[in-house]
Amino acid sequence: MGAVKWVVEEDDYECTLTAETQKIAKDELREDKNTRDQALEQMRNWIKMNPRIQNCRLGKAMLLKMTLKCKCVFDPHKYTNVDMCKIHAITYEALMEDEESQVRGFVHFTDGAGVSFPHLTLFTPKEAVRIVKNGERTVPMRHKEVYGINAHPSVKFALDFGMSLISEKIRSRVKLYTSLEDAINHKMDVSMLPKEYGGTIPMKEMIDLWRKELLKAKPVLLTHDKMSVHLELYSDKAREGAVSALKQGFGCSSVGSNDTTMCGISGSFRKLEVD
Repeated sequence: MGAVKWVVEEDDYECTLTAETQKIAKDELREDKNTRDQALEQMRNWIKMNPRIQNCRLGKAMLLKMTLKCKCVFDPHKYTNVDMCKIHAITYEALMEDEESQVRGFVHFTDGAGVSFPHLTLFTPKEAVRIVKNGERTVPMRHKEVYGINAHPSVKFALDFGMSLISEKIRSRVKLYTSLEDAINHKMDVSMLPKEYGGTIPMKEMIDLWRKELLKAKPVLLTHDKMSVHLELYSDKAREGAVSALKQGFGCSSVGSNDTTMCGISGSFRKLEVD
């Protein structure tokens, strides 16, 4: 078999982070130039030697996020749960292309006004469990804080169910308020929110700016369609997104549920987690 033409070839890494962000990376992620260079080399070697991976991006932008809110008005009568997942995936992937964001992490803000029963029935309980568990375990985002306002009492059971699915670490970072005023009284910082929520930039302008960001990111995001794996080397449970499959290995062996071989990557690397 000939040499693989990777979706994005290897490139040299030059740190463009500000001094302040580099300090955050050092203090919170124990990351500096040496650890970044080593992690990049290890990830590239692992990808090349893993028989499950058919093609992938080997550029620094993709791999660095592995070593580690937008206003969305969703009409459940017009769109499906697949559409909702795509919206979030495109948003998160675009955000994670920025190295500053990778290091500093993300603060989520959601307004529950208008959320009703049709929104809640977009996903079955089984689908909801799989999305939450897989999302937390496989998407390399640093979820720093999560704020929610205007949660109607009628959806409390859904909120309780959702909170029960996430880890204690993330659950401790979730703050729910009855209203914007309640959140502000509890010292929630609104400076980065749209003007309608106490910030300085009108929501329409924010949406227009985000559209431009997405258009700029489009060529990179489309390369993800060229990435591929050998599905036949994954179990049926893994292919359907079962939570139980998360406990299985993801190394270089192609057999068995106790697959922990990492193609020479050190054990300490396996235990790195995105905070």
